[in-house]
Amino acid sequence: MQTKLNPYLTFKDTARQAMEFYQSVYQKLSSRGTATRPLEKASWGDSFGMRTDPFGVSWLVNISAR
Repeated sequence: MQTKLNPYLTFKDTARQAMEFYQSVYQKLSSRGTATRPLEKASWGDSFGMRTDPFGVSWLVNISAR
């Protein structure tokens, strides 16, 4: 069974700076990757999106509402 690496990023600063950082990461992934789920408000209140980059790595971006 093949194992895939699922990277995880965290950002500890102000909410505005974190939101801008994660949105820029998501946009960079969007430029060459495949959209699995657009970055939008999720049912639990956060912004959430999923992308697969050109190397086949899946990225889940969750921007906390708090």
